[in-house]
Amino acid sequence: YKELPESLHPFRNEIAASAESYDYAEHLSTRAGHRAAVSDDLTRVLAIVGTSEQCASRLRELRATGVDTFIFPLAGRHRAERWRQIREEILNQIMV
Repeated sequence: YKELPESLHPFRNEIAASAESYDYAEHLSTRAGHRAAVSDDLTRVLAIVGTSEQCASRLRELRATGVDTFIFPLAGRHRAERWRQIREEILNQIMV
């Protein structure tokens, strides 16, 4: 969080505060105490949702701003199938 793309500079303080308050023991928990540390605005900037084409488009936009790492949390069942779908339907579109 110390080196951010320019597009995330408005969120610098929020990102730093959330990194400092993050409790790894509650990682991916829907009841995690640190979930309030990230605003809805920052979530909208960072989250990627939609059709495969919409997700690929958003990933390309983020890459253009200098983001070079993405995390795909796959909680719950059928993770292998969801990861296959992400690779085949989304990542293959942006790795060209």
